[in-house]
Amino acid sequence: MEYPKAETGVSKEKSRVHDIPGKLKIELLHEPGAPQIHLQIRHSIEYAIGFGHLKPGDKLPSTRALAELLGIATNTVARAYRDLQDENLLMSRPGQGTFVQDVAKNGSSKIQGSSTLTSLLRPTLRSVLSIGFKREEIINAVNGLLRKSLVAFIGINQTIVDKWTAIMEQELGDLDIEIIGVTLEEMIDSRTEALKKIEDIHQVLTLVSTIDEVHAILQPYGKQIIPVISRLSTASHSALANLPCSGTIGLICREFYVSSLRGVLNAYVGLDRVRWVSPDNKEEIHRLSEVAECVVHTLASAKLVAALVPSHIELIELEFVPDKSSFQQLRESLG
Repeated sequence: MEYPKAETGVSKEKSRVHDIPGKLKIELLHEPGAPQIHLQIRHSIEYAIGFGHLKPGDKLPSTRALAELLGIATNTVARAYRDLQDENLLMSRPGQGTFVQDVAKNGSSKIQGSSTLTSLLRPTLRSVLSIGFKREEIINAVNGLLRKSLVAFIGINQTIVDKWTAIMEQELGDLDIEIIGVTLEEMIDSRTEALKKIEDIHQVLTLVSTIDEVHAILQPYGKQIIPVISRLSTASHSALANLPCSGTIGLICREFYVSSLRGVLNAYVGLDRVRWVSPDNKEEIHRLSEVAECVVHTLASAKLVAALVPSHIELIELEFVPDKSSFQQLRESLG
């Protein structure tokens, strides 16, 4: 399903991953305490060579081309290249460019990619040990930093959970979080098992339409409940603009959607033509099918509607997509 993507770019002041032609990626950190830029470039290339992403004979971008791509000064890239040439990892061929050396032939000490990681960590490790931290404390802290943050999303049913967890994983993927999906049905019918899924999770996301129900269930457990705001897609507005000019318009949705969706429909048809039926009332759905010219429904009711409403009746599924401004606020809350 296509939907407008929320703005997810990370500001340059924090970090940005650059895909360099070939198999080299450089992530520049600009935050306080980050290594100097030429060292970040150097270590990225060392890593790529050490782990085989760059192979002997591979050509690197020119210093000017790489500098333009990274948005930095040419002499910064040149300095990184010179350091790597001094280590026999790169070689310059006049008039041709800069190439990866055959490390084994040139006897460089940088054969193992892990040596780059060790050289980066060693000064920090010595520093924290000198302060007095114990090795076990350091290991636990590093493991905590490497572990993804867990966030829960609670939706009315599995269809909604699957849709919105996929959207948030795409839109918020750079925040390094893992989203655990739980249905409202689970929270009501199997609360003990559902709570076990989220017992170590502090932040819980849910759509505005279900926030009251989620809050009522989780209030005793000290969870931070964050609303996810959505909006009706342009395609859905276009479909509603073409509703029949006469006859009954069916609305099949959960009761807590009725007020807001009747407000949406009121922009296109008179509410005296709209007849609401709960998706739990199959008998009423059959009766509605006998008189309705068109049936409007939500994604949560889609499977039931498709099974019960005759094929000759036009169906309009209302599609809700991320609200860009609210997703930016969501990023800030989670980040």
